[in-house]
Amino acid sequence: MDQTADVTAAPKTPRRRRGILRVEALLAAATEVFFEKGFEAATMTEIAERAGSSIGSLYQFFPAKESIADVLRARCGDAIVDRWDALRQTGEAHTPAELAEALFRTLAEARAAVPAFALLDAVRNTPGVNVAAVRTRIMASLNQLLRSRIPALSETELRSTAMVVLMMLRGGNGVQASNYAFDRSGAMADLRDLLTHYLAGKMAR
Repeated sequence: MDQTADVTAAPKTPRRRRGILRVEALLAAATEVFFEKGFEAATMTEIAERAGSSIGSLYQFFPAKESIADVLRARCGDAIVDRWDALRQTGEAHTPAELAEALFRTLAEARAAVPAFALLDAVRNTPGVNVAAVRTRIMASLNQLLRSRIPALSETELRSTAMVVLMMLRGGNGVQASNYAFDRSGAMADLRDLLTHYLAGKMAR
């Protein structure tokens, strides 16, 4: 049976190479178990067994599965923010269609870079120490990107626009992560068209 732990406790950061490799193995195992069982049904015991580690070793680095979600959530956030910040600093994506394409492309790149990315929605609202911080970083990066491309927006309009854009992008993440049989390419094309139309209205002001 899993131990009772503080679900908001911060994970331990390893300093030695051996510890770093062990944490990576535990995170990879947790990602697999979360995919297979779902976050709520997954247990720390299953994660430790999948990693070929003792339960004590797992708890040494992660007090609870929520602290694992913290790390996965932070890595997803880093992958998104790094790409949006880089995009903002380039001369690319100034038309509505280009910006919509670039936003979905960078999200796809982040998804490919972080195996746990498809779990982002599943762990988005789990308790943790960095939930608000990750959300704030993502929104700040998107606000800055949109400000660089649509400077006429007021601060209030900018925040509202960023939220709508983020919801559309989350829809794309849901399309890619879904297990249903449907035309993913067609659905993504429809979402890009919707985002292009929305951005065109904002840029025309």
